[in-house]
Amino acid sequence: MIFINKIIRVNARCPHYGSEDLTPIKTWMFKIYVVTMYKCNKCGGKFNYYRNTTGRGKPKFYIRVKPRPTTTR
Repeated sequence: MIFINKIIRVNARCPHYGSEDLTPIKTWMFKIYVVTMYKCNKCGGKFNYYRNTTGRGKPKFYIRVKPRPTTTR
């Protein structure tokens, strides 16, 4: 397993809220993707952002990890 110690700036957006105000939690390699787990500072939702490092497959996609907290009424 290869871990990446440098932070790569990308134009990721929160899939829950649409905000670009994100905090990177950790980064790792998965097959042909560089995966970064982010936490949204606006809604508190967590998601993984997969960025392709080769020309094969999808260029980027998101997987939601922790759902956005909902308010109870």
